[in-house]
Amino acid sequence: MKRKDLEQGQAMHQAYLLHIWREPQDLVWRASVRTTAGEKEIAFADLDELFVYLLRRTEESEREQNQNRGLSNGGL
Repeated sequence: MKRKDLEQGQAMHQAYLLHIWREPQDLVWRASVRTTAGEKEIAFADLDELFVYLLRRTEESEREQNQNRGLSNGGL
């Protein structure tokens, strides 16, 4: 596989190790994610924060992919 193909494929794929638990004192679901590449762990106070994070990450990937397509098509 060519490096360019690999980089484009990574933009279309994100994998995380997800940990979800419930705090007994307030019954709020908490979450943390770690990328499969072993980067730092990111903790979330509730599921809404997790969902916002994932939405932003996927939107960023989509923007990057669209920019790369524009560059490979001569900016069209």
